[in-house]
Amino acid sequence: MSNCDFYLQHEISGVKQQIANRQVEIAKYASLESKAKTADAQLESIKKLNTQKSHFSSLLNDLANVIPQGVSIQSLTLTGDIKQPVRISFAAVTYDEAVAFRDALATSPIISGADIENVSSNSTGSYTGAITVGFKPGALQ
Repeated sequence: MSNCDFYLQHEISGVKQQIANRQVEIAKYASLESKAKTADAQLESIKKLNTQKSHFSSLLNDLANVIPQGVSIQSLTLTGDIKQPVRISFAAVTYDEAVAFRDALATSPIISGADIENVSSNSTGSYTGAITVGFKPGALQ
């Protein structure tokens, strides 16, 4: 192998390493872009809720009116989804009560849709789950 061939192989190896380094950088930026899109969607949901002057006291009053016996709300979370902006985590004594909670939410005058994300039994024989809900236009104003 001549000096010229050795030099070219060395240069090619260096360029390949630079390409590999750039691909790692690109992958990092792709992850960052995904996180930025998620944050942007959450911000848009919050903006929408804010511009609608949402009154979550209306939601809490409605939940108190429709929640079946044997079901307790564990948490309310903003999802960042414009169509179903709230996730309700709950506990229920029986599976039927968990399903009844979803059905009761669906009949609420302010809720446009209620979808069960999950329901699972725990070691005590009771159930926990989550439901995402959407609201009728102007319902929380």
